Amino acid sequence: LGGAFGAPRVLERLDPRLDQGDDVPVVRVAAEAVGDVARPQQVHVGQRGMPPVMSDLLRHDCHHRAMEISLVTGPQERADAEKIRFRVFVDEQGVPPELELDEHDADADHFLARVDGRPVGTVRMVRRDGTGVLGRLAVLPESRGAGLGAALVRAVERHAREAGLRSVELHAQTSARGFYERLGYEAYGEEDIEVGIPHIWMRKRL
Repeated sequence: LGGAFGAPRVLERLDPRLDQGDDVPVVRVAAEAVGDVARPQQVHVGQRGMPPVMSDLLRHDCHHRAMEISLVTGPQERADAEKIRFRVFVDEQGVPPELELDEHDADADHFLARVDGRPVGTVRMVRRDGTGVLGRLAVLPESRGAGLGAALVRAVERHAREAGLRSVELHAQTSARGFYERLGYEAYGEEDIEVGIPHIWMRKRL
């Protein structure tokens, strides 16, 4: 498949059990690219225009609980992110465990969301010819509906922007199209079918 700039696309899956609020519970991506290092911004989830406040950490109040999103830098954080992915994609969605992790995980840039110090969400970004491809977005069931998915998306956008990338794209289930449109993404191309589910490519220029 050709990507936004003629490169192979990075395919992702979005769980159809999408929250009705600002949160997207799970996205899975089979990546074909590597990431670049940058930093997230501080935002208040729920705002549509989210100004940068600091470049090292993303924090906001999650139902009056302390939440932070940071770039994964050590083996324990990486293990925490993988546990979240296995719980969501393998335990909930039935993805074969041998397929959940891929050869690009070692080079991709991963983020970890914590609430009161407890890991509850993760996302990664891979880089392909000037585009950041968002994927492996997962939020634990008990933490959904509080805007964590939107916060993770914003962290990837800041990450991509500071890495000098031109846009962020993803391959979303059509049932999640409205969620991404509210975050500023636009659909392009024709709908297609992945694992029996209608999908659409979406992109946001940075």
